[in-house]
Amino acid sequence: MVDIKKIVEIINGLGIRTFTFDYGVYNNYIVNCYKWYKGRVPTFHIQKGLNNGFKSCSYEKAKLFMGKHVCEDLAGLICSENINIVIDDKNVNELLLGHDEMSGILGNNDFWIQLNKCYELTCGLGTGAMEVILENLLSMDGNLLSDKNTKIKIARYDALNIVPLTWDNCGNIEEVAFIDEYQIKNDYFLELRLHVIGEDGNYVIYNKKYKVNYMEAQGTQDINNKFMLINDSSILEKFETKSDIPWFICFKTAKVNSYDIKSPMGASVYGDSIDVLESVDDAFNALRGDLRFGAKKVNMHKSLLSKDKDGNVILPDDGDFTNQVYFFGNAKDDPADVKNMIIYNDAPIRSKELSEALNLSLDILSFKVGLGHGYYKFTSDGVQKTAKEVISQNSDLYRNVCKQQLAIEKPILSLMRTIIYANNFVFKTNYNVNCPIAINFDASIIEDITQDRERALKEVELGILSIKEYRAKYYSELENIEDANKNKE
Repeated sequence: MVDIKKIVEIINGLGIRTFTFDYGVYNNYIVNCYKWYKGRVPTFHIQKGLNNGFKSCSYEKAKLFMGKHVCEDLAGLICSENINIVIDDKNVNELLLGHDEMSGILGNNDFWIQLNKCYELTCGLGTGAMEVILENLLSMDGNLLSDKNTKIKIARYDALNIVPLTWDNCGNIEEVAFIDEYQIKNDYFLELRLHVIGEDGNYVIYNKKYKVNYMEAQGTQDINNKFMLINDSSILEKFETKSDIPWFICFKTAKVNSYDIKSPMGASVYGDSIDVLESVDDAFNALRGDLRFGAKKVNMHKSLLSKDKDGNVILPDDGDFTNQVYFFGNAKDDPADVKNMIIYNDAPIRSKELSEALNLSLDILSFKVGLGHGYYKFTSDGVQKTAKEVISQNSDLYRNVCKQQLAIEKPILSLMRTIIYANNFVFKTNYNVNCPIAINFDASIIEDITQDRERALKEVELGILSIKEYRAKYYSELENIEDANKNKE
């Protein structure tokens, strides 16, 4: 992992300004959230002690990996694959979605899958980004050359690979650098893509490629502060977009960054709930320990053991049962002096108490991350709740999903317009960049759509709701949406 401070030094060395921001300190926060996203934090999960009071040993706690699970569930609720983009322009619709609504530029880039993954990491690390990239585009004498191999690609980044350069007073990132690290055989490379606003107000994209020197120091990979700039003919070092439209978007969770309120970076959904994640794993570790060590054990005196002709000890049973048989005493002891030759240990398993503790910890976690009370609960009945019950009993979840969807709607719309502009700019097409586009989020998970539509149909029959308003709401027809809004006015 590259030292973020060194990256900032490189950027400043290129003559590109950066706002005042303690990148190193905040990067430590992101790294800690990333560890909990992966679910294994050595400082917490690795415990050291003494075996039998003499031998030093260590063991690893059981883990539920709830950090990642929380992010998966939130991403599934907020930006599932059922998000519908409605475009009131047939040509633009075919460009982005294709004739089958599954291809086009978005389909060719697996946009819905990448969006879900990007937002999942945004939930875990606080910030995510997507960038429009032109693949196989060359420049000759200042002119851009495109051919049949030139494609518009969409790349995604997590917070560990995002360096904000400038931002407005609302925390919206205006200029940014993206870090792309990769390895080819034994060589390490780093690419910097910087989106900077030029003097004319238009965006300029700088691409820099470096070969990085790694050295082994104290068992870890540390950078030797050596970044060797490489001239790569396949990379456009400077690309003028000739527009004030940014070729990137940033996602942030819809909550204030309590770690650093002045930071332009977002806050992890569990960034202020690390103690709760620890409590969940502690409770699960205790439950697992009881199940693991609470099985029936037999303690037998060593004098009961016999040996074969070669002097090898013959165990009483060579099956799995021997794993729970323990021996004590000395084989030379007089059996008359031993009170109990066989001792059974059958301690009760505290399943009820530990299950309640685990459920309580999970309930606190679901409330803290915005999923509301009772989202995570292990019960024996397995009763399924209807969408109506979810809404009535979990209003915290409903409000949070709506808030988060509002936060990502504008960036998605901005990305659509960037793609349209990029296609016009490179391939000399004339698609309408400002055509009406709407984002319809999947509400079926948190709303009872069937019941809602039945009620709307009754309102149409009674004349309360017009057919155009009905079609605008449930068939996402932009023409009818505009007419419906006029009728409301």
